[in-house]
Amino acid sequence: MATKDKKSLCKRIIRKLKRGVKKTIRVVFKKKTPIYKNTPIFTVKQICNILKLDVPKKYQEIQNIPVSKTYLFNKLEDKDKIIKDIKYVSISKAPKLDKIKADMKWFLAVYNEQKDSIKDKSLDLIQMMVEWLYVFRPLGYYFYDYFNYEFYNKTKKEASAYLSKRFRWKVYRVANERDLVKVLKDKSSFNEVFKKYVNRKSYNMDKTTYEVFEKFVKKNPRFFAKPVEGTGGYDAGVINVKDYKSLDDLFKYCVENHMIVEEIVKQHPDLAKFNPDSLNTIRVYSLRCADEKVRIMGAIFRTGRIGHTVDNFHSGGYLCLIDVKTGTVVTDAVNMRHEWIKKHPDSKLTYKGFKIPYWDKIVKAIEDAGCFVPGLRHIGWDIAVTDKGEIEFIEGNSMPNFDGIQVPDQIGKLYLYKAYIEELEQLKEKENQEK
Repeated sequence: MATKDKKSLCKRIIRKLKRGVKKTIRVVFKKKTPIYKNTPIFTVKQICNILKLDVPKKYQEIQNIPVSKTYLFNKLEDKDKIIKDIKYVSISKAPKLDKIKADMKWFLAVYNEQKDSIKDKSLDLIQMMVEWLYVFRPLGYYFYDYFNYEFYNKTKKEASAYLSKRFRWKVYRVANERDLVKVLKDKSSFNEVFKKYVNRKSYNMDKTTYEVFEKFVKKNPRFFAKPVEGTGGYDAGVINVKDYKSLDDLFKYCVENHMIVEEIVKQHPDLAKFNPDSLNTIRVYSLRCADEKVRIMGAIFRTGRIGHTVDNFHSGGYLCLIDVKTGTVVTDAVNMRHEWIKKHPDSKLTYKGFKIPYWDKIVKAIEDAGCFVPGLRHIGWDIAVTDKGEIEFIEGNSMPNFDGIQVPDQIGKLYLYKAYIEELEQLKEKENQEK
């Protein structure tokens, strides 16, 4: 064998031996990382890197130390218990970071949106992030829960009174059969199933011919369009035929974006006074309980702004709480930036004390429709009252956000749901055993 080949063979053997030794070392001396409740214990530098921020000057001296070993943990409630429950696991068994990192970035986004409304200016992003990661996130409260319910000013006991995202998922699993959720998710299916309370004409553009669409727009040169399976009011709004070069272009737009097109609902004048540009709706949360009685769990009144055609809280609108017994607004209005107002910023109408027209009819309609689909017990209804005093269902939500009924008065509503959901859990368990 040539000398050159011998040297090459020796190098390959040495590399192989080194790899074997390294592998043995990794197995015997596994590198470990600290985690708490399936969340890594980050350093300040790691947090800033995830958020793509520079490390603040005041944290530069401790930036490479796990936060559990810094004064940032001293401000946490039950910090000794948290530290005691920290576990050290091998890197290979550490939780996947993608979801946690994504939530941390969302935390930053909500912080930037609401930071001006935070009264305690001594609080900073890093301290709040640490508190959320290791105190409130393990309890099931997500980034928007922390800000929406101002947990930076609350204890764990106070926070425990709120409906969390985790509990929201629990309600969804216990109350609604997954196979039937499509009835609510698909807006055209919703209109068909609940047609008793849907009087406007609507067309699913995935199933509508050009000829039918042409006849529709001739009668409705201005109409409302929204994605068949959209949420939060995103990509929804009034369309004016004049704004398009041709009917072909408009038809193509509606088809490609999987829209449902509908006649514009003429709302009750008392509701229109707040903002005539948007359909100002009532969101009602209903639960058909284990005794098969449909109960109204909460309700909110939503208004849009001048120039905006949707009233959704998550699309820039204002909302306020309704007393479900009387149909009267009992709080000031608030938007996503936590700006509370007594009067609508455009119409100057006062929110608190406003009586929702035909509230009794709304309640009766929901108590009736809440039984239409036996497998759907919990629904967040979006409802309009027409200029003729009729109840018009706009859509239904199988997993409505609870921020609407908890943000306006900053009072947790877990007490409203807890017992009823526990009864439904028992009922579901009994039904499963009988199968």
